[in-house]
Amino acid sequence: MFNPLGLSGLLSFLMIGVVASAEEVYVTANGERVNTLDVFQDCDVCPEMIVLPLGEFQMGSTVLEANAAQIRAYNSTNRDPSDYELKLRQSFSNLGIDPDRPEEGLRQYYASGNVVQQDDPQYSVNPFLHEVPPHQVTIDLPIAMGRNEVTREEWAACVEDGGCEKGTKGPPTH
Repeated sequence: MFNPLGLSGLLSFLMIGVVASAEEVYVTANGERVNTLDVFQDCDVCPEMIVLPLGEFQMGSTVLEANAAQIRAYNSTNRDPSDYELKLRQSFSNLGIDPDRPEEGLRQYYASGNVVQQDDPQYSVNPFLHEVPPHQVTIDLPIAMGRNEVTREEWAACVEDGGCEKGTKGPPTH
């Protein structure tokens, strides 16, 4: 899905409420208390929001799962996946990553901040590698996020109200 605001911009725009306490209650901009998984709107033209439950979940996938997804993509578009593994191994080797044990190498590569798009295996060989590595995510304070993508109308209303800056990336114009 296209995220016109970028993750940090979207979360800044959509997390309109304030935290009341560490309990599992979200407080909207107008002071209304909203419970987990409740859907609400802060205004008539604001996006629908949903309160996320507190807790932990596993996010991401292994290289094996990413490879399986890429092979399915090849097969669904009638492309020959026979050279895929060779391309992937070469891509890992070019980055100094052991092709037989890529998980830790990819973790270090992405953590280094020295990612070069042309060399990055997720761009050149397998776009599903952006999901690697699996990691634990903890939501430990009440937050809400948009139920759907932000529409042009919602973006314009946010700009007009002063909550968003005109000129920053907004929804697509096409």
